Amino acid sequence: MHIELIALDKLLLYGSFRVSDILPVVESIKSLGYQMEHENPILASEEFVDGSPHYHVRDGNRRVLALRWIRDNDPLWLYRRVLPNGMVPVKVSRHRKALRKGNNICTV
Repeated sequence: MHIELIALDKLLLYGSFRVSDILPVVESIKSLGYQMEHENPILASEEFVDGSPHYHVRDGNRRVLALRWIRDNDPLWLYRRVLPNGMVPVKVSRHRKALRKGNNICTV
């Protein structure tokens, strides 16, 4: 796994969260800025949707939701201060599945 900068909109989330779960993270990011947490980075696995890569977040859903909250609910200058280029550092896992077709194995 390695760290890549991924567009916020390319990060897909699982589950649902209450606003009360996200607001403390929003306030923390707004006051301290967004920094990749080296010991606990956002983790995602790469998958292709309609031919383009998307990333399913495995760890860091609340941080991604907090960044989206800031983008969608706060002034643009604040979002740009927090995440200047709209890209999030993500530790990406790429899994290749082996499919058996007859006697041949192909990777997808």
